[in-house]
Amino acid sequence: MAINYRKALQKLRTLGQQTGLYNPAINQVQGYAHSGFEGLKAELARIHPGDTHGGAAIAVYFKGQPVADLWIGNSAPHEPWQQGSMALSYSTGKGVLATLTHIVVGMGLLSYDTPIVQYWPAFAGAKSNITLRHVLSHQAGLYDIYHAIPNAAYMLHWVKMCKAVELSTPRHAPNKSTVYHALTIGWIVGHLIERVTHMPLEQALKKHLSDAMGLDGAFFGVPKDELHRVARTMHHYQQLAAKLNGTAEPSSEKTNSGKAKQPSAALKLLRQTGIYDSTYARDAASPQGMSKVNLMHDKVLSACIPALNGVFTARSLAKVYAMLAEGGTYHNATYIPANVYSQATTVQTYRHDKLMNTRMHWRLGYHRVFSLGKPCAEAFGHMGYNGSSAWCDPTRELSFAYIHNYSQGGFGPNYRQLWLHQRVLQLADKALGQSGGWL
Repeated sequence: MAINYRKALQKLRTLGQQTGLYNPAINQVQGYAHSGFEGLKAELARIHPGDTHGGAAIAVYFKGQPVADLWIGNSAPHEPWQQGSMALSYSTGKGVLATLTHIVVGMGLLSYDTPIVQYWPAFAGAKSNITLRHVLSHQAGLYDIYHAIPNAAYMLHWVKMCKAVELSTPRHAPNKSTVYHALTIGWIVGHLIERVTHMPLEQALKKHLSDAMGLDGAFFGVPKDELHRVARTMHHYQQLAAKLNGTAEPSSEKTNSGKAKQPSAALKLLRQTGIYDSTYARDAASPQGMSKVNLMHDKVLSACIPALNGVFTARSLAKVYAMLAEGGTYHNATYIPANVYSQATTVQTYRHDKLMNTRMHWRLGYHRVFSLGKPCAEAFGHMGYNGSSAWCDPTRELSFAYIHNYSQGGFGPNYRQLWLHQRVLQLADKALGQSGGWL
């Protein structure tokens, strides 16, 4: 009897898709996954939207050891993602900035509760009683960048931005409200580190974290000789092509009439109920002319904008959080002393964050981890606009990082993030001899 291989293959595909065991992109996944974490290869393939949309990488450490380092897709049109590919990770970099801060605190150069003005004399006036603890827990009231600078292009100039911070006025007294300092935290904390280490922030990051831990890609301001490693969005290349062809579309920031878009009825209702007010998003995250700044441009990637343009490999992010998962130590080296680590990882506020529109459980520079149901109350880290994330769970001795160059946008947890978070937690629990179930 002749076998109809086409029908047999189709049945196999159907069965595999129904059971979650098959994905047509799984053979595109590169890298390794150790015993117990092999399933992440299928998960990365499952969420991959296709090479024409870009590529991605994930990395996992478990009990202090790397157990998964996987990548898929393209870093540029027709260019496969490489082991050393890095990606712009937006606010995921804030977790790295926070970690560097805790290292500096551990060195005795900074204190969480000393007024910043004592380190930075021009940080005066109404800001005089603000501390590093207030800033790292997003309770300082210094989130407003919209009114602090004339346009978003200012962000490319470090000295100008530090001066803008010096001239800024808090929107509320410390500890009176919680509003995510989406952009300003980078210059406040970054320049504070500069003042006490007596070196540029980029150099402090390199010396005290990247070189110290042997990271293979972690930058606030990518050096020119490393720019070729950055996986930029496919939309960036489409824009370049359109510009060359003279078919570039006008900014989407305004309607065809040239007038600013009006808020929808649903958004107006949310504002009236007090559940959400988009002015926080504007003031904290949308300086004027932001849509005109191409974050994928060499000039922008090379600038130091630590709250926005951190560029990393997934391995580097996961390794930093592996150290945090082990209480501030890694391979017998202590990076953050126990007393400092305890403060850094303790929740500072359970208030509703008025920008993020949820309870973020802010620690000192880190927030809670979102999953699809698997409990992880002690986990902490930072996610970024567009869907990257990096975090650890000390109770599981687990760390995870996800980077990509897809064009998807969005402040809150992304569905790809959530799926990967859930699955890696399940696999870790199974490896620990616990329930590998959904909850």
